[in-house]
Amino acid sequence: MFDRPTGVAIGANGDIFVSDGHSRNTSNSARIVKFTKDGKFIKTWGRMGSEPGNFREPHDLYVGGSKGWVYVADRQNNRVQVFDQDGNFIAAWKQFGQPSSVYVDKNDNIYIGATYESVAPGETALRPTAGPNDRAIVIGNAITGELKYLIPDPGDLSKMTDTGTSASGIAVDDQGNIYAADVGFQQSQEATPAHDVDIHGTGRQARAPINRRSLCASCWWLSGFWLWCFRCVTDSRAAAQEQAQVQRDAAGILSVILGPVNARWARR
Repeated sequence: MFDRPTGVAIGANGDIFVSDGHSRNTSNSARIVKFTKDGKFIKTWGRMGSEPGNFREPHDLYVGGSKGWVYVADRQNNRVQVFDQDGNFIAAWKQFGQPSSVYVDKNDNIYIGATYESVAPGETALRPTAGPNDRAIVIGNAITGELKYLIPDPGDLSKMTDTGTSASGIAVDDQGNIYAADVGFQQSQEATPAHDVDIHGTGRQARAPINRRSLCASCWWLSGFWLWCFRCVTDSRAAAQEQAQVQRDAAGILSVILGPVNARWARR
């Protein structure tokens, strides 16, 4: 019945949704299949193609958020597609790069494991890369598609041992901790993600590193698995900015003190 299924999601009423058709498969499958909670077939939608409602490697899906929409990581079409639970097309978002995983929390934040390499439609990112933001977790608004945050992959992307995005699976708990299945390195990672980074070309790049010493107890123990709660990201960003300001102030004081000394040396 299935040909390389990639993900399963459950609706609030118990309905089951399956993304089917990892590339490549023998039947050219690329679809979403819906069942009742008892496993009875309801419907299917989508086929191989790039038109709205069709897919090229639907790599993951999630059902949730305030609307109860179905979000599909349509990987080789370089987009996230959004549907209602009857399969009616709502939107296609290309601003999330080439997605491999998708999750939506109760506050309508959408989390995407993505690559921003230059990948042609119908292909998957397969090679190591040196770009600092080429592979990342991207966070946005699950209703409008607006981009909010970027967490770059903390590893050395030029030494990846596997293909696709590193965050090939993703989940978020009620405290805001982000869990990523790091397929790219096949190991847990301790990272220094950036926060509040604008994506590709709109001019704003506020890259504030995570200061691991500022993490709460839960995030400290879990930091080796590339996850932090939003409070720790925000607090650490503020600490990093404060440290940078102290360094700038110190440099300014030194310039005032050393200015006359440098002048005397110059006269000599």
